[in-house]
Amino acid sequence: DQSNPTAFNDAIVGKLKELRPGVLRDWGNQLGSSLDNQLAEPFARKTLGWRPHNRNAGNFSYSLHEFLELCKEVAAEPWYVIPPTWTHQEMIDLCEYLCAPADGAHPYADYRAELGQVEPWSSVFPSIHLEWGNEMWGAASGGDPFFGASALGGERLGTMAHDHFGTMKDYGPYFDPAKFDFVIGGQVGWPGRQGEIERYSSNHNTVALAPYFGSLSDVWGSDQEIFATLLAKPFYEAAQGNMRQSKDYLDEAGQGTRVSIYEINFHTTGDETPIDIRNDFVTSMAGGVAMPLFMLHYMKEFGSREQCAFQALQFSFNPGSGGAVRIWGCLRDLNLTGRKRPTWLGMEIANKAIRGDMIQTVHTGKKTSWTQSAINSVYSPTTVEHVQSYAFKDGSAYGVVLFNLSLTDSQRVRLSLPNTPGTVAKEYRLAATSPHTNNEDAENIMINPSTVNRLKQFYYTTLAPCSIYVLTWNSAI
Repeated sequence: DQSNPTAFNDAIVGKLKELRPGVLRDWGNQLGSSLDNQLAEPFARKTLGWRPHNRNAGNFSYSLHEFLELCKEVAAEPWYVIPPTWTHQEMIDLCEYLCAPADGAHPYADYRAELGQVEPWSSVFPSIHLEWGNEMWGAASGGDPFFGASALGGERLGTMAHDHFGTMKDYGPYFDPAKFDFVIGGQVGWPGRQGEIERYSSNHNTVALAPYFGSLSDVWGSDQEIFATLLAKPFYEAAQGNMRQSKDYLDEAGQGTRVSIYEINFHTTGDETPIDIRNDFVTSMAGGVAMPLFMLHYMKEFGSREQCAFQALQFSFNPGSGGAVRIWGCLRDLNLTGRKRPTWLGMEIANKAIRGDMIQTVHTGKKTSWTQSAINSVYSPTTVEHVQSYAFKDGSAYGVVLFNLSLTDSQRVRLSLPNTPGTVAKEYRLAATSPHTNNEDAENIMINPSTVNRLKQFYYTTLAPCSIYVLTWNSAI
């Protein structure tokens, strides 16, 4: 009884259309699968697995074709994690499936047409992102969660990815390199890994990182210690943290490699923090401010246009250290209440402004700030202004995202728009009575839309404490 044309239910498709993601990443236990199994119809599809100590493959997932149909339906670019077990022939067959015409001379393109997609996928999407494995730099033994699908270091990872991406580049006339983004997953925890990858590969376009956040490793006795440190972290990272060091390694290599984000969210799992404090932290309104703040600041500082939150659905995770932590799902649930956690809402409101390219904003006048002390993974004092802004332009369409990072005080701001605007604009607000507020047991936080009927070049608004404000408009000329 589902009304949408994909294999996915209406509830998740509807939520994704409300989110308006620019990209969706398909990481669904496929690391030991074959291309044929990744394209097979449901009753022909085998179960999935890759870990050598799990001898019976126990996972069943959607297919690559079904994933691409979902991306098409919600107007998102696909990001597919290629199983690192694939042969050169499978890379050629993948290229045929994605790029070649269904003309009777290309079996995998013909099969694509049999599944319902006649037009090549490479003509459907502005870009297709292909990542070689998932965290393949891992130890390949012991406690590595991807043991069986990892290669122990950036040298092997870079060599393998370079080799297999080269096979696709050499495919022939139907392959358009401008329609593909070849991605290697780096290791943000050790920035030198990015240097290894750059030395051993030149066929990739992008190194992707996973800058998880949300440490409570030192102190958690006040809102300032818990939430202010969270909101200061992206500014520390951009200035001198592992993200900055990783970008420096890539720039020093001189290959023009871009930075993207393959996963980002809280990762408050290994601390000694009491479970009630951890759950309050990861489900909080402050987390809803933090998620898009990290992502937009990395876009501004590092040019990271493609970024993937991890993940849509998961109620909790049990790290084995004193209870289940309510991460990583950005949706609290799907079918019972359908409530969105603040992390989802933060991305959803930011996506209302994102269009075209990011453009510069300038702050003048009286500015307030705080200096965050070196605690909870902010490793040196970092000064942060309370009001942050990120703006976008696509032709005559504009959008701006404003953050108030003060936990206690409202901020009065004046927007000076870059040209004469049309008289009607849309504004959206995401705010709550406290940075602790969440949507776990009731819908306490939601995006509040409204219309501005007399927008002028100078526009005043007040930002509530720990909030996000978005304004979208079109220029009059």
